[in-house]
Amino acid sequence: MMRLLALQARRDRLTLAIWVVGLAVLLLVTVQAAHAEYGSAADRRTVLLVALATPVLLAFRGIVDGGSFGSAVFFQTYTWMAVAVALMNTFLAVRHGRGDETAGRRELVDATPHGRLAAPVASVLLAVIADAAFLLLATVLLVAGGMPLAGSILLSGGLALTGIGFFGVGLLASEAMPSSRAANGVAVVVALLAYVLRAAGDALGTADGRTLTLDPAPVSALSPIGWGERLLPYTRPTGWPIAALVVFAIVTVGAALSVHAHRESGASLLRDRVGRPAGGIGSPLGLAWRLQRPSVFAWALGAGVLSAVTPNLVTAASRFDLRDVTIRRVVASLGHSRAGLETQFTAGILVLIGMLAAAAGVQAVLRAREEQVSGRAEVVLSGAVSRAGFLGSWVAAAVGTVAAVLLASAAAISVGSLVQGQARQIGVRVLQMLVQAPSALALTAVAALLVALLPRAAVVGSWVLFAAAGLVGLFGGVLDLPAGLIRYSPVGSVPALPTSDWGPTWAVGAAAVVLLALAGVAIRRSQFA
Repeated sequence: MMRLLALQARRDRLTLAIWVVGLAVLLLVTVQAAHAEYGSAADRRTVLLVALATPVLLAFRGIVDGGSFGSAVFFQTYTWMAVAVALMNTFLAVRHGRGDETAGRRELVDATPHGRLAAPVASVLLAVIADAAFLLLATVLLVAGGMPLAGSILLSGGLALTGIGFFGVGLLASEAMPSSRAANGVAVVVALLAYVLRAAGDALGTADGRTLTLDPAPVSALSPIGWGERLLPYTRPTGWPIAALVVFAIVTVGAALSVHAHRESGASLLRDRVGRPAGGIGSPLGLAWRLQRPSVFAWALGAGVLSAVTPNLVTAASRFDLRDVTIRRVVASLGHSRAGLETQFTAGILVLIGMLAAAAGVQAVLRAREEQVSGRAEVVLSGAVSRAGFLGSWVAAAVGTVAAVLLASAAAISVGSLVQGQARQIGVRVLQMLVQAPSALALTAVAALLVALLPRAAVVGSWVLFAAAGLVGLFGGVLDLPAGLIRYSPVGSVPALPTSDWGPTWAVGAAAVVLLALAGVAIRRSQFA
């Protein structure tokens, strides 16, 4: 067991070090940025009142619990850091789960006297060690940034436990899906769904401008990230979220190990559909689209459901602040109108749906790498098909996937708007959905370039860069990143309509075209490995 743990740690020593140290340093950067943003008690009160009056800020940041500096730091930090730690753990789980099975490494381990559970248990221990290292380093840096020790331990502990719980989610995805590409995609969607549920709960919550507090709506309780933000480590420390996160981790990891113990090696709970013995597929593009169709349907259905309920969430979120006199005064002083609040919140939610479309595109391109590893690409290339044609077929399938997800989401939000009696808003909401395309295609193009240039690092690299793009675009302001970097990042370039500032959108779209062209050139010189 310990030798397996040492082997896995050696393989991941650089990747995990970058994740753990990088995320802990980002926590310190956030604290330092909070010192600059909340220079005095009066500044904190003003900024937090504005946040309570703006549902989109609550959705993308979190709970406000008083006017203390600790409350401001937790408000700025916890929710986005929870998503980042969750992704670190899901990628680790899939890499040592379905990834090892696909590569044949797990079969070699299973053939030894260690037993079938040895490898997954070793990966669980590795995740616990990595999250414990993050807990320790994050606590040290938070205290170095001037935060109280007890609250810092509680905050870091909540993040670490969230990470272990999502490691279990990654293991379950590895058990269920037939490829690491699909397992990573499922894990990313689950992490984003947890964030969306928490965001909806905070945006729909009840704000009190006198005490500067927010009581989230019940939907937040459906998300592990929503549980964690109830810790309130620097204001009113609460223990029950820790217990809930421990149960979450035990249930997900335990379920994954139980499934693995009874699953046939190399198999998956959801198997690839077997096609007809004779078919009419006559081109690489036709094959790619045939293989991609089930994934397109799944992504479009998930994004469509979220899009259909968006008008209802927007309506509720734009009205909650009117219940509190203090918040109502702040809204009036800011010049907010009901329509303005609805526009802000709609744009915020649709950015998350655009990220789902981007994830779908990335997953589709990474199928090309799966075809290489399995040896099926060699069969295709043995005919009159070039390497550029092979990769181009999967890029075309990915572009079609992005388009299908966005169009299905646009149709769903139109239906939802009609049901809510908001027919006048359909046009701008459909355009707001479709304007996500350049961002999604840019992230898809990055994945294509990695498949061409660095095939062995393509899967992990694509999802890490996807997470980084979301971090910069959604939380760059919290991290005090340069405004230009945020505006011209894939996610940050998406405008809130109506707008006259289309420069970043055009720039990101042009970058997507250039990256795809570079991928086409690079694949001609690459060696499949």
